[in-house]
Amino acid sequence: MVTIDDLKFTKQTHGGIGAVLKTKSKVTISIQAGESVYSDPRLNGYDPDDYTYFEVALLNTKGEFITDRFLNCGNDKVAGWVSRDVIDTLIYQLER
Repeated sequence: MVTIDDLKFTKQTHGGIGAVLKTKSKVTISIQAGESVYSDPRLNGYDPDDYTYFEVALLNTKGEFITDRFLNCGNDKVAGWVSRDVIDTLIYQLER
């Protein structure tokens, strides 16, 4: 089973790090962390293991945000401060 620990995080234009996973169910998961996104800590320059919460977005094959179908994100298109356990559960559900 794929988990957040298996993803390759790279530097992003927002200054932090991010990873993208295209799941078997054709939903793309974007996971971001850093100073300008909803993560903890809200700092740049850390390794993925140093973050406990991430900003998460889910997109369909047309590139449309569908985050609210899976996570509580209020009126936003992304969900903030999502824990590693929730991300792992989400990956598991979308990879089946």
